[in-house]
Amino acid sequence: MRTFGLSLLVFLPMAAVGTQIHEWGHYGAALALGWSPELHHGSVSFGAPRVAGAYGTEGERLIATAMGPLTNMAIGTLGLGALWLRRRDRAGESLDVGDWLATVAALFWSRQLFNLLQLLVVAGLGSGGTGGDEARIARALGLPYWGLDAVGGGLAAVVCLRVLAWMPRPVWFSAGAATGSLVGFALWFGWLGPVLLP
Repeated sequence: MRTFGLSLLVFLPMAAVGTQIHEWGHYGAALALGWSPELHHGSVSFGAPRVAGAYGTEGERLIATAMGPLTNMAIGTLGLGALWLRRRDRAGESLDVGDWLATVAALFWSRQLFNLLQLLVVAGLGSGGTGGDEARIARALGLPYWGLDAVGGGLAAVVCLRVLAWMPRPVWFSAGAATGSLVGFALWFGWLGPVLLP
């Protein structure tokens, strides 16, 4: 029960934190491009570009769009690297603070897995493509709208399975992480996010 509670508390804020870090990737790119971005709870409005009447070049729009997912993947890769450096036989052990931080960071890749699952559900319902960052980037690059979601989701599945393999079994079998993530997602997008960052 202690593992469930600890996992729940660690992952509860992560939907909000992960979403905001992703959006800060877009926001920072827009600032660097000379735009006037506005941060929201689940998006960034790019605002007025530096040249009146123009919304940046196609390449600039692509950079600003790509920086959100790239931020997630960079943090996830750093976390995975930290977990690899910290690897050891943890049979019966609990995670220390460094392990928790590395695990949470590595799971920033889970956004890509979520996108793939969303894509599969949308395709199964026959309602066309998704409107996420990766679909917009794929279209801009002349790729199938699902291409980047499929590749990113496949990589994310490998990363998430690797993270699970490195976790002690009591944590692995705890539903606290999933519960915390789902409750945190619902709280952030359903209530707290729209209040704090409409």
